[in-house]
Amino acid sequence: LLGIVVICAVVSAGKQAQLQGLRRLGNIAWGYVTSGVLSLAVAIPVIMTLGRESILPVVLLYGVVGAAVFLVPQRMKVPLARKPAPGCARAIMRLGAYLTAAAVMEWMCEYAFLSWLRAAAGEGTVGLYQAGHTLSARYIGMVFTALSMEFYPRIAAASRSRMRTALFVNHELRLVTCVAAPLAVLFIAAVPWCVRLVYSAEFLAVTDFVRIAVPATMLRAASWCMGFVILSRDRGRVYLLVEALSAVLTLGLNILFYGKMGLTGLGWAYLASYLLYAPVVWAICRRRYGIGLSRPTVLLLVGALALTFGAALFLVF
Repeated sequence: LLGIVVICAVVSAGKQAQLQGLRRLGNIAWGYVTSGVLSLAVAIPVIMTLGRESILPVVLLYGVVGAAVFLVPQRMKVPLARKPAPGCARAIMRLGAYLTAAAVMEWMCEYAFLSWLRAAAGEGTVGLYQAGHTLSARYIGMVFTALSMEFYPRIAAASRSRMRTALFVNHELRLVTCVAAPLAVLFIAAVPWCVRLVYSAEFLAVTDFVRIAVPATMLRAASWCMGFVILSRDRGRVYLLVEALSAVLTLGLNILFYGKMGLTGLGWAYLASYLLYAPVVWAICRRRYGIGLSRPTVLLLVGALALTFGAALFLVF
């Protein structure tokens, strides 16, 4: 039955990609808000009535409603070329294959680590790790939703101009850093309250893990901005290589740091992985495409990293 959710996700993702390419961000926001409100309004009584048995119906509900909302006509004309550019379909399929391969590589390494962690420490530790990873990488990473939604079409349109691409990258990175750094500091201070709110007091063991991992958000912003440059230049092979190396490196660091420092070590592993990953992406953009970061951008990024890392160390130690 969950296959229905996959089909719905494909349908809604296709419509969102179309709207994203046309920069109809208001339509995308309308779709997210509408589907979220409608699904929540129906899901609450279903959960209260069926309890644990409501998991499958609620998942199906969110998938079907999300696809239905994005399929509703939104009173806009979609300008499509009568004839696709020569080789366009082949280029899209090739890049899509590289992106899929990179995602599969990441999932495989994540699954390998979860299997190792379960064998080494038990299912309880796996649950703690997933809770900490969700808090540090996904919830605080919501800032990057706007980055991927708005930034990629803009930089892809300017991919043939090195100067415009460099200007967009530096501007976007400064903007995201200024937004993410204060949020990261507040989140680091409020981790115990967030854990109790989202999970329960039993998950407070992940507090130090999350606090150490959150400063990596600054490096994540830099690597994402520069990583989009690789994609905009249709360099799927380079992107796949970088992502595969990152996934394998993260797997090794997780095993190494957990063996030495336990759960808190996973936060150090997450931070260390981006300390190694971000310079690699920067070097590729610099050497292959001649696109780097300006001095003000680097100073702002270093300052934000020092601020968040200092706040984490102060509260952890």
